[in-house]
Amino acid sequence: YYCPGSSQPFWLVAAASATALSKYQNPIFPGWHSDPSCVFAKEWDNTFFCTTSSFLTFPGAPVYASKDLVHWKHASNAYNRKDDIPKMFISTTWQQEGIFASTLRMHNGKMYFITLYISLTDLLPEFPLWSTINPFDNSA
Repeated sequence: YYCPGSSQPFWLVAAASATALSKYQNPIFPGWHSDPSCVFAKEWDNTFFCTTSSFLTFPGAPVYASKDLVHWKHASNAYNRKDDIPKMFISTTWQQEGIFASTLRMHNGKMYFITLYISLTDLLPEFPLWSTINPFDNSA
């Protein structure tokens, strides 16, 4: 194929004008990471933060950070104190229980993390909420 008005083949013109593409491989998070929720934080040097469901794991509710949406670093865990959800260690034994469908939001420099905790013994969902001004600090 030729580009009208040009003596160069179309593919050559297209290839020369294209910017170099970065190469990455999905999934960008290794392992099992369902229900992702991500937020862009200009306050944190234009960093993206994501979290995923962690089900029965402790520490749970991982928070990942990236500046380019390709290279991710584990920043912290929102759920890192056993007394935040004490029932998790008493009655949560089924695969259908635990922390699901978490979400992250930023507001006025503070990160908010809300999730759904389900225990089949209670059948009443709980919605734990954590907040921090430093998403890289587990103790925040």
